[in-house]
Amino acid sequence: MQWRKHGVYVKQVRNLNKNQQNMLFNILDKLSEGEILKTKDVGVLGMDFDNMGTNDLCRAFCITPQALNKWRDKGCPVNVDRTYNILDVINWKLNNEKKKTEEKDLTLKELSIQKDVELKDVKINKEKDNYILRSEHKAILIKRAKDFRMFLENTIDQNYLSFANISENEIRLFLKHFVMQMLEALTGH
Repeated sequence: MQWRKHGVYVKQVRNLNKNQQNMLFNILDKLSEGEILKTKDVGVLGMDFDNMGTNDLCRAFCITPQALNKWRDKGCPVNVDRTYNILDVINWKLNNEKKKTEEKDLTLKELSIQKDVELKDVKINKEKDNYILRSEHKAILIKRAKDFRMFLENTIDQNYLSFANISENEIRLFLKHFVMQMLEALTGH
């Protein structure tokens, strides 16, 4: 308690979390009073890191025994005597986190590629809307020509008597001019 009362804090102690600070102060208090330290006084500092029991490992990682069982099911390394080497567990945990991060990165890359493909598909479809196949174009022109022919035949049949009074040259000039206008309308030129 005397360490807390005097406000003796070094920079490294201030950087520790509250639990770590309390553990350190308890150690310093007991040492200053000449007491013998016990495992519970020093927390994980006094443990055998190569052979940690389930409860000790759970305290070290701030997890429940159920969570540790899940870790074990997922491949967390266990010693033959059912204890844990904390460095092996830390490495296993870091590798798992690294794999998760890589999977997320891969997923993001896949999503990015998928979006690029979708965008290109949209552009291609837009361009397809501006173009038609030659066979379709030819069919459209043939249909328009047939429609135009039917229009001319109907016009001539309906106005036959009117055309009788017009000279052949005037009809040719009129038809030539009329056909040119129709072709311009059909082709857009």
